[in-house]
Amino acid sequence: LNRYSDYTGVVTAGVSGTGITAVTRSQLDSIRVVPNPFVAFSTFQTSIDESRVVFTHLPPRGSLRIYSVSGQFIQLLSWTTADLGSNGDLHYNLRTREGTDLATGMYIWVLNTDVGGRRQARGKFVVIRSRTN
Repeated sequence: LNRYSDYTGVVTAGVSGTGITAVTRSQLDSIRVVPNPFVAFSTFQTSIDESRVVFTHLPPRGSLRIYSVSGQFIQLLSWTTADLGSNGDLHYNLRTREGTDLATGMYIWVLNTDVGGRRQARGKFVVIRSRTN
């Protein structure tokens, strides 16, 4: 006798890419930067020359502005579905607009998307570099 035979359920696959037509506040709240803090040399680096963090759970299109905590504009990242990994992941190489490495410090990101109406999210991440990097 199966005591669970009276229970049924439906499992549906997650929606990603162009299948996303609206973005909710809770979806924007799930955006993360990993690793955070970024510590040079971390396991996310494949070589000493490749520093990167990953923005996760991004909507299918949008832009990210990165600022120093003093408000200095550092970098603009724009993307479409083709630029994202399967889970909405976007890699950022920790470079400024001028092509230099981000210094040790805290950084603020501001995301804007027009998927399902104008939406905005904010967050922060930390970069820790040794004095020899």
